Amino acid sequence: MSAGNLGAGSGQSGGSSGTSSSGAAKPLYKRFWIWLIPVLAVALGASLSGVGEKLVDGIGRIFADKYRVQVESDRDALVSLNKDLGNFGGEYAFQKPIQDIGEPPAGLDSCDGRYKWAKAKGGIDVSATVGRVSIFAASGRNVQITGVQPVPQGQPGNPLAGSIAACPGRGGGPTMLRVNLDTKEAGFSDGLSEQIKSFTAIPVESGTTYTFDFVASTQKQYWRYKLRLTMIIDGNEETVDVDNGGKPFETTAPSNSRQYRWIEKDWKDVTPGQPDPSQLNIPVEQNPCVIVNTADVAKELGAPVQAAAPLGAEGPNAVGGTHLTYICNHNASNGLSVQVGHSVERSPQEGRQQFEYLKNFYLQGSPGETARQVVGIGDDAVYLEKARRLLVLRDSHILDLSVPPNQSTAPLDAPASLERLGQIGVSRLPKK
Repeated sequence: MSAGNLGAGSGQSGGSSGTSSSGAAKPLYKRFWIWLIPVLAVALGASLSGVGEKLVDGIGRIFADKYRVQVESDRDALVSLNKDLGNFGGEYAFQKPIQDIGEPPAGLDSCDGRYKWAKAKGGIDVSATVGRVSIFAASGRNVQITGVQPVPQGQPGNPLAGSIAACPGRGGGPTMLRVNLDTKEAGFSDGLSEQIKSFTAIPVESGTTYTFDFVASTQKQYWRYKLRLTMIIDGNEETVDVDNGGKPFETTAPSNSRQYRWIEKDWKDVTPGQPDPSQLNIPVEQNPCVIVNTADVAKELGAPVQAAAPLGAEGPNAVGGTHLTYICNHNASNGLSVQVGHSVERSPQEGRQQFEYLKNFYLQGSPGETARQVVGIGDDAVYLEKARRLLVLRDSHILDLSVPPNQSTAPLDAPASLERLGQIGVSRLPKK
């Protein structure tokens, strides 16, 4: 586990995995659960066993004058402290083909021991995110926790499309505290029961620490969120938001991805009775949402990005038949967007024919359009200035990346950004 910045008790706090700040409560969104498993840990003085020791480890600061909040989100470390958390999490979604992920740690088909490995490869928690929050009440302060709720960071999106490194199933869980976004109810529930008892205030005695473990879960969408704690400090209500190392927590439902388990030294498809990442049965290696993913586009657009489920668009091809392109729309929270198209022709020769057909289609369809040759991407690439579109040919594959012509590009450098994304996309195409 790692330690991080610890915030002051003025309503701002930080943690080993997250920083946080106060703010007015925001509306809750639908179909998302937060399950909280209460675990009481008391520290008379400055230390706490297990994760709580990280409250002061390496920081060298005195405690704040009101309270201090610490967050830990390393699932593997937390499971070693609370075995009940082993019932949740441990599966990760990657926006890339499963072959690009490599062997799991120690070559094991297990939910445990994968956290750092998965995060280093860009993995997103599937179905559940686990964490631990510790709240220290400064000496002489009267602190009560009166509520916990998720605060979405932007609108929820469709479940991420890609490959899931899955693991064997687990059983149910112990008594938990849930927050229901549909009803705004919060309270304790036994196991997986949906009957919740009302939330009651939890006192944090002066000079002590209260620690709870949480499980944030979804089966419907892709969520980016923080957790907001509501507390009464010496009779005054304050809120503090906690997150994952300065970034929102991220949890996706599994429904748009193929699921794989490591069996007999290879990833085996174990997706339960559903098609590939969308209703179009798109193989992962052809899915434009995987070839150029949300993280790639977010880096260029300078804002969090959500990708719609891939669509199929048919049009004429260069040899008199029909041409199917899979399309992924990446939409950023700042209003910018990038569209990525991918098609696979039957041979490199037909790929070349279709590439030239598309280039001429745009040149002839828009008076004054110009095509600038782009060197170093695939076998051939051109940038269409007016259409703000990059066409890339690699073997029998065609990538078609564009920024909407009516979209303001500031602060986006459309040609340079599309060329960088094109390079990334070509690197993820199946090898020749």
